[in-house]
Amino acid sequence: MAISSPPPDPHPRIISPLDPLPDDTISEIFATFTEAVGFYLLVNGYLQIIVPEDFDYESSVSSLPDEFGGLKVSFIPQSLYPTAGEPGTTATPSSTTQLPIRPSTPTPTEDPANQGITVNFKGSLGSTVRAVVKGGKSKTLFEGKIGVLVTPVAGDNRKFATVPTHVFTSACNVSKMSSTEIGDWIDLVSVQSTSTSTDLGNLVQVFDPCPQSFPIGFISDVSLIDVSQIPAARVRSPARTGLPIMQWLDQNSWKTIQYNSSNLFLLDGEPREAKSIGIVDSRCQVRNCTWSRPSTDPKDDVKTWVRLVAKSILYRVRQDLHVRGGQSGTPVCVLDSGGENNVAPIAKVAGFASFVQMVSDVQRYDLEGDKLYKRLEEGRVAFYGAFQVPKELQDEYRII
Repeated sequence: MAISSPPPDPHPRIISPLDPLPDDTISEIFATFTEAVGFYLLVNGYLQIIVPEDFDYESSVSSLPDEFGGLKVSFIPQSLYPTAGEPGTTATPSSTTQLPIRPSTPTPTEDPANQGITVNFKGSLGSTVRAVVKGGKSKTLFEGKIGVLVTPVAGDNRKFATVPTHVFTSACNVSKMSSTEIGDWIDLVSVQSTSTSTDLGNLVQVFDPCPQSFPIGFISDVSLIDVSQIPAARVRSPARTGLPIMQWLDQNSWKTIQYNSSNLFLLDGEPREAKSIGIVDSRCQVRNCTWSRPSTDPKDDVKTWVRLVAKSILYRVRQDLHVRGGQSGTPVCVLDSGGENNVAPIAKVAGFASFVQMVSDVQRYDLEGDKLYKRLEEGRVAFYGAFQVPKELQDEYRII
């Protein structure tokens, strides 16, 4: 039986995986791989082509090049989802992290007479909240996590909690309300404690300028709710629960974890290990929409997907979160151990969990180097994503 060889490398020049791609090269990639939904350019020299679920891998072996500009070509399925989810589909695996951080200490049960919204909702890391649409007809619930507690730098004593924006826009989108009503979505949604169904109030500040159906209009996927009504003695700050001091991650450190594989951890009640995946460049588009052809659907606009990855870090988690949903809003952090100065560890918040590209295979977190990239080449590593904390949030608020 004859074995067909793939066609030769169609690109005339060697492409450096360390440099952003010019537009003409991007157009050539999409012209060569016509079924591509998008792609990742990895720093190790792999070009990962994102393809639809019904992509014919067998025929691509002989019909498509396995190299492009000297880059090794591989194909991975498209499965990008926001990490908001329904309560019944949310899984919370136990943490196996060995980070030098003590887990949060359980709070003793209080007098029932004093119990209210703060007994089960403490405004602490990992508290689960859900979106409720006033007058909405859908029974679908969307949940996310409280990320961090903040207070204005200007000296205001009010306290706010970060929550993921797309949890609330997703709830509006399925609420079966008219488009005119949904246009004023921020006034229509309220935040509830998942554990008590107590109304925690409304969103008071949204850092996404015009959020619609994810990822349209999203640049940070974070909003604030006012939790000043919770008695100060009952609000659990990191210093009181054994968690590290928390700060925002600076811009230079953000670039380091975005472009290089780096150790991270997620603060989801208890810390969970994570690692960033260094990606230099990414261009995405919807199937059958060419780079040069305009589209009336914003999700078909290449710039939408360019902005998504350009403003994000991609990472993998120990243990893998097999079931998507309910993880949105979890802080993604870099640990500053204090070094030789023997100071307290500092958790520097890079962003908040926002989206995931799932795969069916179970990932091996400890894989590194060539073995890791081989698995990446085969499309067998799940990608999780987080946007960078917006500058306005960093400049105007400090973590408490």
